[in-house]
Amino acid sequence: MTRWDRLQLPNGQIARSLWKEERKAIDELRHAWCVKLHLDGTDEFTEVQFYFPVQIAEKTQILAVVQLFSRMDPILYEESQCTVYSVTELDDTDGLRLVDAKWILSVVAVIPHAYHVRPDKTDKRGAG
Repeated sequence: MTRWDRLQLPNGQIARSLWKEERKAIDELRHAWCVKLHLDGTDEFTEVQFYFPVQIAEKTQILAVVQLFSRMDPILYEESQCTVYSVTELDDTDGLRLVDAKWILSVVAVIPHAYHVRPDKTDKRGAG
């Protein structure tokens, strides 16, 4: 199997993969491996592990191995006046998926931040 480290999207953006980018020095990282894709009727945020071509019925199709992020915290999203879309990385059991690269909509920024847990100790960001 041949792995690809990047893919040009129809909107012109270059979506990268964690597989290749994590090997680079910190000052050379492009941070373009987080993408928004349309999966099962919902827009999801994911981290692309790598891309690869596969032959299906004599046609080449490009697939991507992605790690899903959780659903957003709906309360924080509303309290921030729809500006903070807070997610967490899911583990391999819940989050690892094989998807058609055509489902990728755009490159997005996923910025780590300190998240405060509610007084009732719950985190409303779930696996969805």
